[in-house]
Amino acid sequence: MAARGGSRTDLARVRAMTDEDVERAVANDPGEAAAWRDRVEVVMPRRKVPVSIRLDAVVVERLRAFGSGWQTRVNAILRAYLDTEPRREDGPRQKRTGTAG
Repeated sequence: MAARGGSRTDLARVRAMTDEDVERAVANDPGEAAAWRDRVEVVMPRRKVPVSIRLDAVVVERLRAFGSGWQTRVNAILRAYLDTEPRREDGPRQKRTGTAG
């Protein structure tokens, strides 16, 4: 058995396989691919809601430096953050009133 996190793949055997060997192996072992197809659900993505937010200039500069799709990247970052946070059952936080102090 392989060490924890180690590969159990026989790389020498895999490297020696021809394309025909690989195709035959896949055809004879649909395994995970078939199981995945049974579990997958195709859905249309939800419509995005246009918003206006204020971000630090350096944040916007660094995100834009990745190139086109930076706003989609912001959405993915926020979604990933929310996916790690427990969902609040008591609803959104109420806006504070009064002065800071």
